Amino acid sequence: MGLGAAYLLLIFASLAVLLGVGDTLAEVRRQGYLADGFERSVLLLLAQKTRRFALAGLALGASCVAAAGLLRFLTTTESPILSLLPARSAWLLSFPCALVLLGVRAIFWGAITDHDVWIFLAAAVLWSALWLGLSFLEGRSGDPERFSKLWFVFLCGSLVLAGGLLKFSPGLSERFSRREPLLSLAAMLAIASYLVVRFPVRRVAAEGPLLRAPRGVGMWLWLALLLLPALSAFWLGFRYPAAAADGSARNLVIIGIDTLRGDYTFLNPRRGDLTPSLQRLADRGTAFGRAVSQAPWTLPAFASVMTGRYPREHGAYSLTGSLRASEYTLAEILREAGFRTGAVVSHTYVSSWVGMAQGFDHFDQDNVLGHWEITSHSVTDAAIGLLDRLAGGPFFLYVHYFDPHYEYRDHEGWDLAGGYRGWLRDDPLDLSRLRRVRHLLGPEDLQYLRDLYAEEVAYTDRQIGRLLSALAERQLDRSTGIVVLADHGEEFMERGWLGHTISLHDEATRVPLIVALPGPEPVEPRVEETVETRAVFGTVLEFLGVDSQRFGAETNLLPLIRGTPGASENADRAFSEVWLPDARLASGKRVRISAVESQGWKLIQDHGRGVESLFDLRRDPDAQHDRSRAEPDRLAETRRLLDAWLAEMEASEEAGSPRVLTEEEEEQLRALGYL
Repeated sequence: MGLGAAYLLLIFASLAVLLGVGDTLAEVRRQGYLADGFERSVLLLLAQKTRRFALAGLALGASCVAAAGLLRFLTTTESPILSLLPARSAWLLSFPCALVLLGVRAIFWGAITDHDVWIFLAAAVLWSALWLGLSFLEGRSGDPERFSKLWFVFLCGSLVLAGGLLKFSPGLSERFSRREPLLSLAAMLAIASYLVVRFPVRRVAAEGPLLRAPRGVGMWLWLALLLLPALSAFWLGFRYPAAAADGSARNLVIIGIDTLRGDYTFLNPRRGDLTPSLQRLADRGTAFGRAVSQAPWTLPAFASVMTGRYPREHGAYSLTGSLRASEYTLAEILREAGFRTGAVVSHTYVSSWVGMAQGFDHFDQDNVLGHWEITSHSVTDAAIGLLDRLAGGPFFLYVHYFDPHYEYRDHEGWDLAGGYRGWLRDDPLDLSRLRRVRHLLGPEDLQYLRDLYAEEVAYTDRQIGRLLSALAERQLDRSTGIVVLADHGEEFMERGWLGHTISLHDEATRVPLIVALPGPEPVEPRVEETVETRAVFGTVLEFLGVDSQRFGAETNLLPLIRGTPGASENADRAFSEVWLPDARLASGKRVRISAVESQGWKLIQDHGRGVESLFDLRRDPDAQHDRSRAEPDRLAETRRLLDAWLAEMEASEEAGSPRVLTEEEEEQLRALGYL
């Protein structure tokens, strides 16, 4: 039993390491790391993935050993049924038992990953092959027919249990469906092995020379594979030693806030009391009064911040899309430059499921819980814990807050919405339902929604204050660049819509942007030129001393922040768009709209309806009066600017990266109001 257990654990762990190597090579190929000289990232991935796979393999192997031990014990009892099983069959039957344990985990905890399944299947195939091979060499006492029947039962039971496991794990089912030819080949081999073992075999002594050599070689081979994670980590530390945590080290923290309108922050004097934490940060940095998001919803907006590219350039522009693996993110670039990278996120559209985990060594998405959970406090707790793990060398921390996103919630400590007594208090607030009856909303009802939203903003600001205080307590604020921004705003029936996603007016695209950088350089406290939020990408790379031009950064806010003469000449321009070809028609979101803002004018083109509008934002800041007919020269000039940009987007556009949504993902996106 002892030698068998050791072999079983070695098989699981070594196969897991091999699978980890294969997974690393697949990701390296997808990302193009070798072609672009990202050697450090390759070694990091190798160390991380092989270690993770090895631990998963050992855990699965241990479950098989435990199951085998139990079955071995039962075969020695007086039970007339179990006594029919050869004692050695306990090892073979331990695999279905372990698969049952995986199924229980999938049903009750949902903790199964594709790592677990692939490791288990690979180990089961190899262990079964070795078992059959040894049986062939050693011969068997008793009836070979009984053994072949046991083998057939094992195959059928494993397939049934594996099917049930995939049924309870739709994400795994999708991954496995792409490997149908491989599974078909495995089934053919299983059938062939069943036919082979039906024939009598010659008996060979168990300790014969044929067995000793393979066992010795195999043991050393498996041990060498087990050492691969440690060796890769050692070589990584030897070739790329971590930078010392001295006062000159520069770190980066980006705080992303979901659904925060610019006029519900300190940028609007009438709402300044809602965001005192942001105000204090702006007092020691630069606040941008006209920061324009590149999209009015989360995925394309934050993907543009992380890549410095427009939505149709990075591919994450559709409701079922995802960020292309070939796009380099801030996390990937900084990880290669020697930074430790970590993130805490709280929304599906900034999660690993849409490709936003690229480059992060630590990616916490436990707070992706939907509308009805209040997550800002736990996000801050997780971010502070991750901050302590990353500190000790240059680091990049990304923290995403979700709470201002509907459904709006009432928070203790604020009573902004306490005076409302209308019909919206009768049922839990459901914005998707309210959209269908939005014609019934009166001024008091809309004010109630705005007040609840304001409480969400104030609550989130307080939690951000806790994170900023944690940085100060650890004296990291002296060496850390801090950027705070939102992905988009929110509409309250200014143009007949509740929420966001389908408009490019200021309510949806004008967002707060604060950049606070340490150092002796003077900074402008307030910049009123129009800027794009995607410019954060090039700005932080330049601040951290990384060559931003190598990664296609086109804009950089540092000249504006430092008041460089002539810096605003080419900065006062911003493009944005919402491009949703995959939206359901009934949702009202199948739109294709583009906009440009320049020199105080804003042109919006609705390509689906063939309508365009021009607004003079200096005289009409709320964009209520279309000036396209009254200003034909200005319209032509601004249209040329937008048309040139659209031509670039069409020339650079690649097919998006649509995903096949699982039922769970589809339901979650529907609850979030996107479908």
